[in-house]
Amino acid sequence: MAALGKFTDSNLAATATITGGAWSLAPLSLANLLSDERFVAAPARCPNCASLANSQFDVALANAATVNFVGFMFHTMSLAAKFRLTGKAPGGTWGSPAFVTDWMDVYGRLYDSAELPWEAENWWLGQVLSSEIDLFRRHRFFSFDEQLVDALRFEFDDVTNPAGFIDLGGVWISSTFSPAVNFERGRDLGFEVRSQQDEGPSGRLFTEERASRRVLNISWQALTTAEARRMFDAGARAGIGKTVVFVPDSDDEAGGVREAFPAVFKTPPPARFNYPTLNPVAATFREILA
Repeated sequence: MAALGKFTDSNLAATATITGGAWSLAPLSLANLLSDERFVAAPARCPNCASLANSQFDVALANAATVNFVGFMFHTMSLAAKFRLTGKAPGGTWGSPAFVTDWMDVYGRLYDSAELPWEAENWWLGQVLSSEIDLFRRHRFFSFDEQLVDALRFEFDDVTNPAGFIDLGGVWISSTFSPAVNFERGRDLGFEVRSQQDEGPSGRLFTEERASRRVLNISWQALTTAEARRMFDAGARAGIGKTVVFVPDSDDEAGGVREAFPAVFKTPPPARFNYPTLNPVAATFREILA
């Protein structure tokens, strides 16, 4: 339901300062997490994640801000990985933070237990199967109550990662936009197929497999004039090349794994102005794959 969705097109991390942990130097440094949107091609790497002190970092915002959403994208953490988020209030200290979360699973629930045979490896937690860990690009988005902070601390616990190191492609920090109400109850999730296929004289098909791109279509039917202008302005800022994120329902963990991803607009969303609270806007989000 689009009324429950959270949309963001402004990443506060892009103008922040990042420090901490024991991460690699250039070209795999922490600085890649802020404004470099090559993601997979230019990640930040923690070369030794066996120590929790190594796999953490602090993001100091350029200015204190109210935030309610974070994400880390294109990561290589294992199914056992957990993370924790801490926020520091303006003038405060890490010893007395504004908030600190519990340790949470990096991989959220993808299946209800009733959907799986009892002998399945992921029956209790409902996570993706280890054989399908890359079924979707690896991202984790987390919504929380609004907090005024000037810095955030990200901690990762993946000490049993078989590779011995972890990569992160990007980090996102923002305050999200959600409409007050929306009469449209549906959304369309599909794939843009990128594989190439040719046919031999015998009729045999030859396929060059490429990852399909997820495409999400969203319609808002009852936006206020200000909300419709907000989405129109987002299109002006992002165009078709800058990263945006839309999470259809932050309370639906299983849906989020499938439907929440860094994206670009297919076209900047147009707005139709009818009545002050009945303005429709539609947007198509195309997944960023690398």
